[in-house]
Amino acid sequence: MLATVRERNRLQLNRAAIYNVAITPQGEELATTEDDDTIRLWNTSAEQIDQFPTGQGIVRSIAFSADGKQLATGGEDGSILIWTIRDRKIDLTQNQLRSSKLTKEKRPKGQF
Repeated sequence: MLATVRERNRLQLNRAAIYNVAITPQGEELATTEDDDTIRLWNTSAEQIDQFPTGQGIVRSIAFSADGKQLATGGEDGSILIWTIRDRKIDLTQNQLRSSKLTKEKRPKGQF
């Protein structure tokens, strides 16, 4: 099976090191994190659309929701932040989790 895996596309972002990358389910945008607390949003032509500091220290994980409208980040400070993508801009929502006991809330389909 691995013999059939091929590179489909390559983006050169000209960054020192990319720690995490997430792509929207639609395949139109990427979010990256590096060795700082900044999320960077890119299009598939490797043009930076937006960037925003998270205040979490180094962002250790990043994922888009199924509908591509939200982005979750996990920071070295132990927090999980939920970001909303509006008009190709990143905005912090009111959803901020800082607990070792997370409760499951009912959310609309495709959202965190």
